[in-house]
Amino acid sequence: MDVVHTNIRKLRGSINIDSEEGKGTMIIIRIPLTLAIVDGMKVQIGDEIYIIPSLNIKEVFRQGSYEIVQNPNGEEHSIIRGNCYEIKRLSNLLGIESEKSDEGIMILVESEMGNVCIIVDRIIGQQHVVIKPIPTLLTQFENVQSHMSGCSILEDGSISLIFDVNAIISR
Repeated sequence: MDVVHTNIRKLRGSINIDSEEGKGTMIIIRIPLTLAIVDGMKVQIGDEIYIIPSLNIKEVFRQGSYEIVQNPNGEEHSIIRGNCYEIKRLSNLLGIESEKSDEGIMILVESEMGNVCIIVDRIIGQQHVVIKPIPTLLTQFENVQSHMSGCSILEDGSISLIFDVNAIISR
């Protein structure tokens, strides 16, 4: 454990160990956000590229693969293999004009909050990204603050926001 503690401290992080007899041990390791790396799927919504953490992606479908139904409240749902999932159009959540409202890609995402299908215009590919804090200038925008967990610099030098799947599901 001393080797782990030493290496975590070198990264400017911390490690806390809490034990209770008969219950177990909890180990909490904290590292700076700028050192967190995530495997993400790059998706396009309108003209912008965003990242969805691959850890949250369960399945990907062409939008026309499954029927989309609308309930009286205007919420969209899709039934996939006997399960009903709410649909969230990320273009609507972000207030972005979508290029392909009827031809997008449906992604079934999961988190501890549950499962939903999200719709994006297209999938660009996958990339390992370093999560950086969202710049202060961008945090003043409601859509950024409420739907994003961080940002990353892509291989072409552009900045991409990283979706917080828990926040999307809870809205």
